This record gives sequence, structure tokens and C-alpha cells, in this order.
Amino acid sequence: EKEQPSAILTKDRFRALADQILGMAFYFPDHLNYIIDHLSPDYLADEDTKKLYKRLIIYYTEKRDFNHYLFIDYIKKENKKLAHYADILFIKAEQNFADLEEELVSKEISDNINQLKRNYIVNELKMLEEKIKESERENDKDKLNSYIEKFNNLTKELSQLP
Repeated sequence: EKEQPSAILTKDRFRALADQILGMAFYFPDHLNYIIDHLSPDYLADEDTKKLYKRLIIYYTEKRDFNHYLFIDYIKKENKKLAHYADILFIKAEQNFADLEEELVSKEISDNINQLKRNYIVNELKMLEEKIKESERENDKDKLNSYIEKFNNLTKELSQLP
């Protein structure tokens, strides 16, 4: 099945947002605590982005400090491709955000995380909607109730996003 151009553009948009957040995390490490607390790896659809972010979480949790160059060396030992990707994101962030004021950095990171979270929740709701229909067809009350509860919780979470 071929993807529609709008679906591809949407994927690219959210990949770009994720890349931007990671690049900013590398370039502005003071924001790592906030990013790690608010950005679930599940919000990242692209596998390379997710892998890189998980490595960042592990590295930062172990070291409680961040140096981009030491992080690159740490990743390079197991995955040169990811190390190169991280380097590119750092360079892009440096080019795009070096002159950004601190409060704008925080706002940009927060806004991007909220967009990724919103996209993730919307996709989860679509998937749950299908599971609810399937459970109704199969007359499986337990699954149906479980899916409806998850659906309601996610809907509430979505409504609380800024």
C-alpha cells in the first residue's frame, strides 16, 4: 500500500521536530532534565531518532552531566551511524539556535514536545478506535472496556495539552 503524500509530509514534519529537539538537547544541555522528563521515546516515530534519544537518556542518567563530544565518543563505540546523526543534529542546532534567547529556547523545546505528544496521542486514539470496533464485533466486553478506558484517558490527556 502506497503512502499518501500528506502522510509522508506529516511524518517528515514530526521527524524534523524530533530532530530539532534532540539537536537543542545536545546544544543546550541545561534543558536535558526538562526534555527527559517531558519527552517519552514513544513520541518519536523514527527508529534511529528513538535509538539516539534512548542512548542520550541512558548516558545523561548515568553521568548526570553532558558534553556533546564525549557523548559522540560514547555512541561511536557501538554505532557510528548514530554518532554521525547526533553530530549533524548538534551542528544544525548550532546554526539555527546559537543566537536564541534562553526563554525562547525553553519555549521552542516545550512547544515541539507538545506537538510530538499531540501527534502520538492522536495516532494512539486512531489505533484504539479500531480496537474498540474490533472488540465490539467480537463481543469481547473485557477488551472493549479496557480500550474505552484507555481511549478516555488519552482524550483527557489530549484536552489538557496547551
